[in-house]
Amino acid sequence: TLDGSNPTIYSKKYFNPFVFEYKHSPVLLKGMASKNGVNSEPAAFDYKILPPPQVIALTPPDKATSVGLNAVVSATFDLDVKAADLSGVTMKTGGLTVEGISASLTGRVLTIAHPGLSPSRAYIVTIPAGTVRSILYDTVNDLITWQFSTSAGPPPLVNGWAVLAGISNYREINDLNYSDDDARDMYNRLISERWKSERIKLLIDAH
Repeated sequence: TLDGSNPTIYSKKYFNPFVFEYKHSPVLLKGMASKNGVNSEPAAFDYKILPPPQVIALTPPDKATSVGLNAVVSATFDLDVKAADLSGVTMKTGGLTVEGISASLTGRVLTIAHPGLSPSRAYIVTIPAGTVRSILYDTVNDLITWQFSTSAGPPPLVNGWAVLAGISNYREINDLNYSDDDARDMYNRLISERWKSERIKLLIDAH
């Protein structure tokens, strides 16, 4: 484009975003502009391509499976960045946006806080273009998206009731020294199998 006497050349894509900066020499052909009937002469000049912030680590990694339900979700950039617009960061599962998330930036790490992931679900995380800005180059990130799936999670709690008799001292028969130990062992087993402790009644001798 031409604005007065200042030509501007636009490029739709970065030539190589992984190179910090390098020069190109575009040529303005003779006659590209004119003034008062006089055509411009050929001209060549150098310019630099400045890199946008690039992601170097994703947590969880892209396409990760069996992710914990309280897992940290974050993206780490290769440049020092500052927030440009964090409001567009999203997480989706089943086509629906996850409610209650918030994005924050600490150093080069953008963290997405969430209220807890659901078991056995696939999630897609999106960080829109223009979310963060390079402090050094004043360039913004391109679109970032990745996905992961969560683990099945723990089995549900058992809602049954249990009464465990572990009384060992009796008047009419010999003491059953093992019964209280057996009752405690059974109690521990039920707890390990996700029985609710308030639904287990343990009857043992008072000491």
